[in-house]
Amino acid sequence: MVHINGGSFVILLGAGASIEANLPDATGMTDRFIQEIKNAGDENLSRCLSLILGGIQFLRGQQGMFPDATFNIEEVAATIDSLQNRYTNQLSPFVGSWNEILRRFDGISNDQPDCLNQLSVLLKAKIKEWLRTPPIGDIRHFQALRDLQKRFGALDIFTLNYDLCLETALACGDIEYTCGFDANGWNSELFQNFDTRIYKLHGSLDWYQDEENKAIYSLSCPPGDRIPVGDPESLLIFGTAHKLTPTDPFLHLSYVFSEMVKSTMVTVIVGYGFGDDYVNQILLQGLARDSRKRLLVVGKSAVDAEMTFKKKFSQAKVFLDAKRIDFVDGGAKKCLESGSLLEALKTTLNEAEQKGPFT
Repeated sequence: MVHINGGSFVILLGAGASIEANLPDATGMTDRFIQEIKNAGDENLSRCLSLILGGIQFLRGQQGMFPDATFNIEEVAATIDSLQNRYTNQLSPFVGSWNEILRRFDGISNDQPDCLNQLSVLLKAKIKEWLRTPPIGDIRHFQALRDLQKRFGALDIFTLNYDLCLETALACGDIEYTCGFDANGWNSELFQNFDTRIYKLHGSLDWYQDEENKAIYSLSCPPGDRIPVGDPESLLIFGTAHKLTPTDPFLHLSYVFSEMVKSTMVTVIVGYGFGDDYVNQILLQGLARDSRKRLLVVGKSAVDAEMTFKKKFSQAKVFLDAKRIDFVDGGAKKCLESGSLLEALKTTLNEAEQKGPFT
């Protein structure tokens, strides 16, 4: 059964919400990863990573983009994954020859190390290390989401982040929530039983796949008879194509996000830089569905957030001229703790629903 909220708004959290908890952003993690490889002193790994970064830059040039010195860690991870699986790609039969240099790094030849696999394993381990949950004092602002839940009765939070900051903060504040998991693994019906619901669109540091039965579980409530040995690899997805994977829980989460954006009047966006094409398309479809629908965008700087929105959306002028996008200054922490997000949401909902002011 698919649970679709009949509420008036949904929340979408991006990396900016976690950056304020002193966690690195996507480009910061790439810089750390490059330095890790340099410090390791392994020439093969260094040359392999250099080849990958150079390929990303080359693709940008082909797309008419000027080279950028920054790299998104998801872009790097997705490229490594694609190279590892290039021979199973549906376009593989039509490729005359892959770059011959790749043969030095893919481990197919017995006398060559599998650098692609080594980079992939190390990268995922480092992401888990870098996104380790900070002290409660750095994430307590997430507890202010309770004010929204008390005011409106239910809270649906979609997040693009892998970290556990939100869950930890809510648990420490005795706020009950679900991410869709119990001891039996993934169970979408759990969303019907809680007023605070978290939908982790891109996976989570505490999700893992059982090696034997291939079921998906969460370390926060592992099955009693199948406790994982050691530290299992986190179930994360990288890159736009990968984020549309047709398997649960990801298929369910993407569908529910799309349906909720369509069915609610306001989508609150906190700390998201509009860098995921498929997420952007879902937001656009929601806006196009009803001329009363609104986006409420919280950024560190409202001016910067508006500039980013204009850059990412060719239709931006239409929505901005119609005053269907509101931008709020201050970032996640300030807006939650001060109550300014709650007040802005009341105002935006009032305008969208064309009703009298909230009392």
